[in-house]
Amino acid sequence: MTHLIETNDLSTAWAEAVSFLNGQPQYESWDLVVSIANPLLGRLAVRSALDECLSTTNRQSVATVANTVFPDHLWHTCVDRDSLYRRYIAMLPKLHRFSGNQRGLYFERLISWPPKSGAPVNQLEAMIQRLDKQLKVANTKRFVYDLTVLSPEHDSFPIGFPCLAYVNVKLRHGKLCLLAHYRNHYFIARAYGNYLGLSHLQEYIASAVGIGCGPLVCVSAHATLDGPRGPILRLVSDPSFTVG
Repeated sequence: MTHLIETNDLSTAWAEAVSFLNGQPQYESWDLVVSIANPLLGRLAVRSALDECLSTTNRQSVATVANTVFPDHLWHTCVDRDSLYRRYIAMLPKLHRFSGNQRGLYFERLISWPPKSGAPVNQLEAMIQRLDKQLKVANTKRFVYDLTVLSPEHDSFPIGFPCLAYVNVKLRHGKLCLLAHYRNHYFIARAYGNYLGLSHLQEYIASAVGIGCGPLVCVSAHATLDGPRGPILRLVSDPSFTVG
């Protein structure tokens, strides 16, 4: 049964999803929909506390997970979009040496598709240019912008990567809205970082075409509260971390 969580900011969205999953049989849910009205808003205290919990179990930090979707720190050191793409592609041989990245990274598939064969296509840049042109005409097309991650050619039995299957971008009330679909979603190890990376990707696209960000919606076809749960549950139930 589909469950909808609607919140104002990223930190609250993640905390409410964790609390919901904790109350479900086997700590899992199907078709969990999380809508974040202001995805660029969050609480550093929540993120820092989560990072501390993740480090105790040798898991990737929130920033590391977020960078698989969009390398925000790298972008802020680049002079333009072309520089970002060139520098990221140059980094790929090094990034691929990490065991978790051997099948690819999300941002790689956004800017170099298909990942292994044929002439690579930068579908992210193509989307930005298409959006930019459409915003300059009277009859702007508002919902024809998609980014594909899952590849039928390369992911015939995709256990593990890629959990993020596709990203849809649309225009609503003059704002850029983003919807992402995850086939499977771990809410302790990945979800906060995924939400953060998606919000950075959304901000990047919106700023490139000169508009603001609307809501971020994430659909988790299968959502699970992976362990260990104790420290995370104490975190989200602490009144000092309650947002809004």
